Amino acid sequence: MPSNELNWTISGRLNRPAIRIKLLDLMDVDLSTGCWNTKGSSYRGVKLGRGVSLLAHRLSLWAFTGKAIPPYPEAVVMHTCDNPRCINPNHLKLGTQANNVRDCMSKGRHRCNPLMLRTHCRRGHEYTPENTTIHIDRVCRTCRNEDKKARRRAN
Repeated sequence: MPSNELNWTISGRLNRPAIRIKLLDLMDVDLSTGCWNTKGSSYRGVKLGRGVSLLAHRLSLWAFTGKAIPPYPEAVVMHTCDNPRCINPNHLKLGTQANNVRDCMSKGRHRCNPLMLRTHCRRGHEYTPENTTIHIDRVCRTCRNEDKKARRRAN
């Protein structure tokens, strides 16, 4: 085994103090936000040797808090600061993928459906159950009816 892998494990188990030191070497502190940003790309993988690497934010939550992190499909590590490069354990929490998507949507960051967060259509009519129909996306019934009337008048 190469010498740089010796400090990562003790009796086959991960060595938390050594991993904390490694994580601290991989990051810069943003004093304005308190985020510990990984250098380089977001969701940086940390190589632990023997072909094993873990995402830095998952490893950080375990290394600094001791919380057991279930495998990915079962649990995700969520960023309360909304900064994917942050590995500050005070900005991380365990959750499910559903929790994570709900959090994204509530903050208007979900890339797939930001329009569903709007409460009014582009003309200012409120999306209510009575005034909304679903056709791939939400459609304002008032606008749809006004558009139909305008087309009829034009013909």
